Amino acid sequence: ARLLEPAKSVDVQRKQFRLKSTRALEKQPEYLACGKLRDYQLDGLNWMVYSWSQDRNVILADEMGLGKTVQCVSFIGYMAESLQV
Repeated sequence: ARLLEPAKSVDVQRKQFRLKSTRALEKQPEYLACGKLRDYQLDGLNWMVYSWSQDRNVILADEMGLGKTVQCVSFIGYMAESLQV
């Protein structure tokens, strides 16, 4: 049903995000139900959300095997569930 609704522009959504004074996630969102994010993965998710809100291009890089894919999928889930992007 959400796909049929007219989309807001990304700039409008960034502005709304800033106006809401959205705070960093302190615990794993409920929509991420299959598994548990580690503390550093939640930090990475918060960093990606903040970078998006500031219209910054960023690269998520760390040691192999620390969950970059999980963090990216969590970010996409955050955008879909929390911001309806």
